[in-house]
Amino acid sequence: MNEDRDIKNYERLAEKTKQMFESGKDKSATWIDETLAKAAQQLEEAGELTKEEGQRAKEFLRKDLEATKEDFERASQAAKRALDPARAGAGFANLASHLFDALGDTFKAWAARSEEAVAFHTGQITGPGTLTCKACGTELHLDHTARIPPCPKCHKTDYRKSY
Repeated sequence: MNEDRDIKNYERLAEKTKQMFESGKDKSATWIDETLAKAAQQLEEAGELTKEEGQRAKEFLRKDLEATKEDFERASQAAKRALDPARAGAGFANLASHLFDALGDTFKAWAARSEEAVAFHTGQITGPGTLTCKACGTELHLDHTARIPPCPKCHKTDYRKSY
């Protein structure tokens, strides 16, 4: 397995999925899953990655997207509290609240699949964020897409991700 190629494939798939997501109207969990699959298929048909590479990149990217749900839910709740109509126009507060609720439902649907879906392990590819070792609590701060190393402190291999 070529680490550099896996990282490039992850980035290609993320960019292609973003382009398709921005041009679509539906933003449901099902639609996002379908878009990931279509983006990977288009990259495969263009010869930019193999079917196996596409599947691996989809798994890594889906895992990263699922991991954002907890952070997004916390941010959503904080934003709802901060968007007091006395400080912001009521129309804006209503719109922001609606958007946070709609996107929150998408992330909740992904999260319902299983807690293991947001667990990260040594050897997997992940995008920028903070990985916290489940064994000792050591944090790894990634500022770019990378393959996950063992914990530098305890050498365990299981992490939780946050942003």
